[in-house]
Amino acid sequence: MEPLITIAIPTRNRPDFLQQSLESVLNQAYENIRVLVLDNDSETDMLPVVNKFNDSRVSFVKNSENLGIIGYWNKAIELCRTKYLSIFHDDDAMLPQFISRSINALENNPTVGFSCSHANKVDEDLNYISLWSPLFPGEGFIKGTDYIFYTVERGCCVTIAPTVVIRRSVFDSVGKFRDDLCFNSFDFNMWLRIANSFDVYFINEVL
Repeated sequence: MEPLITIAIPTRNRPDFLQQSLESVLNQAYENIRVLVLDNDSETDMLPVVNKFNDSRVSFVKNSENLGIIGYWNKAIELCRTKYLSIFHDDDAMLPQFISRSINALENNPTVGFSCSHANKVDEDLNYISLWSPLFPGEGFIKGTDYIFYTVERGCCVTIAPTVVIRRSVFDSVGKFRDDLCFNSFDFNMWLRIANSFDVYFINEVL
């Protein structure tokens, strides 16, 4: 059976973090995944970290030039051949139910462009610091326009990038990530562009 989801992990010169992140991805309760480790022109050899897992679900792609964060997130879109895409940070960790809960939300809500969840702030050893933000909507389906209004009312981005799973087809409608408005909020820009055309699903769990 073909995987429903690609988990892309852009990385650069952080082998210890990558190992921790990749381990959490491969330990998901939902196992039918495709994993792309996207090496953005690291000076450090990152391939041994990937090979250590000896997992056929993982592919390693090394770029010969530094494309920057936006360039490499867009590379993840270009290389995605599955129904869903998660662009996951190399310094974050998934809890075991993240992928299964996210796919369930998207499969049961065909008008939803992306799902997202709560996350914890942790230190380098994954020790709990705090909840990322309490300014999240309640559990479940959210109309795209309501998501935009909620974001404006709260005065902040209420979606955290590594908790997002996106329906791959939405990029055919809204385009790729871009920084023409503000580099530091290019992901925020994308969530609003998606919500302008699609609905959203919030999973009220730390995942």
